[in-house]
Amino acid sequence: MGRPFTFTDAVKRRYLIGLVKTGTVLGGCKRAKVTRETVRLHRESDEAFAAAELQANEDHKDLIEAEIKRRAMDGIVKPFFYQGERVDDGKIREFSDVLLLAYAKRHIAAYRDRATIDHNVTGGVLVIGGGENDAENWAGATAISQAGKKP
Repeated sequence: MGRPFTFTDAVKRRYLIGLVKTGTVLGGCKRAKVTRETVRLHRESDEAFAAAELQANEDHKDLIEAEIKRRAMDGIVKPFFYQGERVDDGKIREFSDVLLLAYAKRHIAAYRDRATIDHNVTGGVLVIGGGENDAENWAGATAISQAGKKP
């Protein structure tokens, strides 16, 4: 029979590092060699650990943003091929316009998508109860509704 497991500070640290690197609870659990249940129990009973876990998630988002910026602005180096053959030391730097636009939208308001929704409704609502809803009945109901309006 082994000794009981203790979720030590060192184990918590390994979990949090895994969480930062992978962005997933599973990744953190694998690195620390703990179960999701262990993490859940400590998240619920240890406020400091729960706060550290939230911070680790934010740190992971920062890593993603840094990678987006790197690929968009610095580009990535790939081997260069000519007629299907790799050129010995030939390399090409590729940039991502899509990632650059995503980065710009995040940091520059002028590049953000704009959508407005007008919640103001003018006119009225026609409610017809029961009966047939064919074109003739609709036309008649509309005429009655219009007749009741004041100019």
